[in-house]
Amino acid sequence: MKTKNNELSSDLKNSIYESIELLENNPFLNSKRYNQVRVKYIRRFPYGIHFTLEDDKVKVYGFFHMRRDPAKWLERSKK
Repeated sequence: MKTKNNELSSDLKNSIYESIELLENNPFLNSKRYNQVRVKYIRRFPYGIHFTLEDDKVKVYGFFHMRRDPAKWLERSKK
């Protein structure tokens, strides 16, 4: 029998995979949030995949909780 934590973690994992698949198929569906950085929000969860598009490739900078300080991932995007 699954516990609520197991169900929640399974739902999060499935939502992440679903978001990555959508991102791969059409990254332009996600608007630019900061400079050239786009965010694909995760369904049902307060997380986002932060990425840019470079020469027909998706470059992911991180998977962040959306209530965290944006300066943390902006710093990562400059590297």
